[in-house]
Amino acid sequence: MNLHSRTLLWLACFCSPFSLAAQTNPDAGITENGHANFSIQPTRLQVSVTIIGRSSDLTKAAAEINKRIETSRTLLKELKAIQESIVFSKPRLSGTNSPEQIQQMSQMAFEYGGGARGSEMLAQSQSVAIEQSLVAQWKLPKDETDLESLIRINELVQKINDADLAGLKQPQPVSDAQLELAEEMGAMMDEYGYESSVQNLGEPSFSYVAILDSTQFETGVAESFATAKRKIESLANATDAKIGPVRLLAAKVSQTAAKDYNVYNHSAENVLSADAETGEYKLISSHPLEANCTVTVTAHAVHQDIF
Repeated sequence: MNLHSRTLLWLACFCSPFSLAAQTNPDAGITENGHANFSIQPTRLQVSVTIIGRSSDLTKAAAEINKRIETSRTLLKELKAIQESIVFSKPRLSGTNSPEQIQQMSQMAFEYGGGARGSEMLAQSQSVAIEQSLVAQWKLPKDETDLESLIRINELVQKINDADLAGLKQPQPVSDAQLELAEEMGAMMDEYGYESSVQNLGEPSFSYVAILDSTQFETGVAESFATAKRKIESLANATDAKIGPVRLLAAKVSQTAAKDYNVYNHSAENVLSADAETGEYKLISSHPLEANCTVTVTAHAVHQDIF
């Protein structure tokens, strides 16, 4: 592991996911920041989708999701996804029997007048579901104009949408009453602000992966430090202050959202993570053509005339 990688690993221990930094307590003196901005073109398209198998009991639900998983693997190969990028999560239960959904079923029974109708709804609610999340990536075109890239990326997005990775067009092995209730439950879960909704399961979400490599990071640190140093020396000269050497206190990378790109099924989330082994920063952007980040350095110089 090189010096930058060891430093990055140490920095990451003190970081939030969106702002990777380390700090020290400076002595009395002058502290300033410097910034270097980067706009990096993504190299990969990333797709996230939740696959669900629903049936009247867990054994049948397990068989259904296994069938859908295998179908998605075949589709991913046909779509030429990067095989080593394909990740399926561990399975999790999602039926109509979670505590939140039971609470909502009680509310639904009350709204439908209780009594026989409420009992009927509860009797029809015995469908269960198993979910697994899928993440996969595709290489993006390079050495093309922005417009050419945008057209080709849009074509790829459309192909993935049409492929129906989660099998939304294929019926689940449940009764019409169970399916109707599951959809009603999803609508109520949305209305009452719970995190999960069956209405969104199976719809792919698209985002874009860009890399700030170790060379770019080091260049950003050097430029930012030079800016911070100039500010400190300027303030010292302006105030006739005697200062010691300008030293680095902190270096961080922060990601900013791409501007003016709001497309259905494209994630609005921007995520930053660091790889201590390679010294790279991975940026997940909502924009197919850019991922923006800033390298910020905090520098400090001690006042010498206070001793």
